[in-house]
Amino acid sequence: MTKEKSKSESKKLDSIKENIEESFAYFEDNIEQYKRLMRFAYKTTITDKERQNLSKINKPDIELNYTSSYLSKVVGEFSRQAPEVSVSGNGSGSQINVLTTDVIEGHMMHVFLEYEKSGKNTVIKQQCGGSYSAFKVIAEYDNKMSFTQKMSIINVEPTMCFFDPMSKKTAKDDSNYWGEIYPIEKEEFKRQYPKYASEADRMGYSKALNNKFSWTYKNGNKDIIMLADYYCLEKKRKQIHRLSDGQVVLNSEYEEMIENWSELYAAPEIVESREEDFNKVIRYIIFGNSIIKKEDTPYESSNYFFVAGDCAQVYESDSGNQVSQSLKSYISNAVGAQKLLNYTAQTLANFSENLMQQKYMLEKRSVVNKKDWLNPQKASVLLYSSESDEGSPLPAPKEVVQQDIPQSIMGTFVGMPQVIQSTLGYSDPRVNANEVSGEALDKSSIDNNVMAMPFKANYMEALSAAGDFMLKIFPKLYVTPMTIPVINEKGERVFVPINQQLSDGSKDPQSIFFDYKDNELGVTIKSSYSFTLQKDRALKTMTQLMGAVPSFGELMNRRGLPIIVDNLDIRGADKLKEMADKQIQEEQSQQNQPNPAQQQLMIKQQELQLKQQKIQMEYKVKQEELQEQKNQMALDEKLAMIGLEKELMNASVQNEKVQAEIKTANIDAAVKVANQALAHEEHLLNRNEQQHNHTIDVMSLNSQ
Repeated sequence: MTKEKSKSESKKLDSIKENIEESFAYFEDNIEQYKRLMRFAYKTTITDKERQNLSKINKPDIELNYTSSYLSKVVGEFSRQAPEVSVSGNGSGSQINVLTTDVIEGHMMHVFLEYEKSGKNTVIKQQCGGSYSAFKVIAEYDNKMSFTQKMSIINVEPTMCFFDPMSKKTAKDDSNYWGEIYPIEKEEFKRQYPKYASEADRMGYSKALNNKFSWTYKNGNKDIIMLADYYCLEKKRKQIHRLSDGQVVLNSEYEEMIENWSELYAAPEIVESREEDFNKVIRYIIFGNSIIKKEDTPYESSNYFFVAGDCAQVYESDSGNQVSQSLKSYISNAVGAQKLLNYTAQTLANFSENLMQQKYMLEKRSVVNKKDWLNPQKASVLLYSSESDEGSPLPAPKEVVQQDIPQSIMGTFVGMPQVIQSTLGYSDPRVNANEVSGEALDKSSIDNNVMAMPFKANYMEALSAAGDFMLKIFPKLYVTPMTIPVINEKGERVFVPINQQLSDGSKDPQSIFFDYKDNELGVTIKSSYSFTLQKDRALKTMTQLMGAVPSFGELMNRRGLPIIVDNLDIRGADKLKEMADKQIQEEQSQQNQPNPAQQQLMIKQQELQLKQQKIQMEYKVKQEELQEQKNQMALDEKLAMIGLEKELMNASVQNEKVQAEIKTANIDAAVKVANQALAHEEHLLNRNEQQHNHTIDVMSLNSQ
């Protein structure tokens, strides 16, 4: 290391240490208040000094911590809410696939829900109980043997974090520097950083002083070194262009575009240009004497986020111009009322402890049995003398009346719980429950405390800042083909492949790519009902509909069991869902495969149907045969008539011949011929009559 470089690093180290110490000095009052309020909320409402004073005046150090129960209610109400993520284009003219924004929303929701499982309640307790909290967003490896990183939200100790005092935003994500300090034992420090072991041995260690920042201290017999994880912004001025096609690009990006332009049409031209500061985050790990590590990060802003309680920028004095951030916890306004309640409870307890048993005031000379009068509660009979030895009268013993506790003390004790409740702004949603609708009660179960709204709003602001940070870091973190977890619309976790490639190494057009630019997307995060509460509300709605609409109830009873089970939030709901699906499948299978009785009935029905069809076919054939017979008989009758007419004509001709022969021939011969003709004609008429009678018989038979 050159001498010049050593001076540069020493100067940078001094600057870092100065910033850290300045930040802790600026926030010192809030840190002390945080420690005091967290102890008040979750351990005891009596300070050590108050406990000593109570001991001096022989009062019991009892306490009735009403504020803790209300604080627990607020934390419980917050736990039922969940962030709702919405990602969309920011109007810069770029076209982002809707499926891509859906996957980003789902993955970001997965990160938030994973954090809510383990870290949310801690932050809410610190924010509402101690007046502030903090968390950080980092990219960490899946496991020790992995090279794949994932986004995670991790809680940090709020009193060990520091932010730029000049930051303006509530979440302090606009800080120029930020980070955290954490203690490490000297021997562990030497194991992790052997290069700096000799420096650690040369450092001085003494017992830490209260309210005094120190880079080393002694905890019992152990030497402690404070390490600092320090992040800072480095700004670089760059030129940006707005192009004729609406794009906004860096000058370096535009030059690369022109150099690689291969389209047939002309490249977009620069419409206007300007310069802008671009951030780069550098990370340092330091201890009192040296910079241990320096590295570039892919970040462009703070990855630590401040979760403020009820906060405001206030002036330090009426006449000065110095402004500082003032923080209040949820129970800050009720601290005085809680202490007054403790005082009245201690007074009542002291009165009860010192409550006198039955006592008497009597003349010494009237004592008959001194032992009995020393414990008047034990004696069954108390004897006294009404006259002295000289015969003069003695006053009778008098009972000592116990004074009642002052009514002001009792009134204060009885009224203080209501004062605490009013001070905290809490309203019980069960009051006048019959006068409001069910929907109003559902909402009041979450948002019944207006005083808690600033805490909720500041928590959501911190989550929004974290969401914006993650949206910018995703394209830099997820650059290789991988599968990421996503929360779908049903609240289920599924895995979606991203950045997939074809066999030739080119991008798969069907895949989702996190290759958007910082200025192309925006994220909005707001508070919504948790999936648990949504399921609860859905179950109530279905139950009401089943009671109000019988057809809907019948449908749900027959086919809606999986939907009902899907909205149950009970232990074993997954197994119950599988059982419901299996039952529906079995019922459908049974419906598709009827039982033996149904099968026999179906077979008989089929046999009857076949028999009926056979009868119908036979009847149809008979009808066709009968019609054919009718047609044939009609044809035969017509032919017979034609033959008869022909024969009659022939007979007529013969008759004419006979007449002619009669005229010209022998009369006997003519008569003979005439007789023959008449006989033949009679024969024909008889045959025709027989055929006609046969036809009538057949038609009569068919009609039967």
